[in-house]
Amino acid sequence: MQWMQFSDPTRMFTQGEMDDYVWKNSQVDCITSHHFRVFPPVIAGRPALYLALLRNPVDYLISLARHTVQEKPELTPEFRSVLPANLDELNVAELLSYWINEALESADSELFFGASFSRMFFEKTVESIGLGNEKRVVSKTDQAWSQWIAKGVAVAQLNQFFFVGDFANLACEIRRLAELLKPFGFACQGLDLPWERRSTDQPFVSPEEEQKFRAQLEEVLFIDREVYRYFFPN
Repeated sequence: MQWMQFSDPTRMFTQGEMDDYVWKNSQVDCITSHHFRVFPPVIAGRPALYLALLRNPVDYLISLARHTVQEKPELTPEFRSVLPANLDELNVAELLSYWINEALESADSELFFGASFSRMFFEKTVESIGLGNEKRVVSKTDQAWSQWIAKGVAVAQLNQFFFVGDFANLACEIRRLAELLKPFGFACQGLDLPWERRSTDQPFVSPEEEQKFRAQLEEVLFIDREVYRYFFPN
């Protein structure tokens, strides 16, 4: 398995780059990355099975804020460029507040892409049909329409994946994936995970404040919440 990443979080792999990498690294069976936005069924002549683990979007953003604050010294300049200029002075709650306020302030002029974390499942698709970054929301009606379109494209894209699992039940989902892989000749051993990552279980504010943060994040992560609930309604 090969982990592929860029120092720049906005840099994405093109299909040509994916083809070139797989062609030159024929020994690789699995690639994991946060930098894929296209999902061709065949890469360099090899069939591709796409796997995704979705996470409750509120938990995801809280975890991301915690990780970002903890990793401040290791962040690349490119990564810092998309974060607040005063990042070194912020704690987890303050970084979450920054993201929430940024989302709320941009609501009236939001781009067609209505949520940051579902973009990987529909970004290139909507661009290919002529609804790219230049499509701005001009009214509340237009904004609501664009959100539902974005959800539909994200769900349609994910429905083409070989496997979509729920991060909240990671051990169970890994065992389910192993069963699906058996017909492809993968004999998976040692599937009982010794622990699961639960970074959002650790308090970063008082229980009352955390509930307030979660309610605000539910509001600003509309598309992500809807996509997650489509696959995992309970």
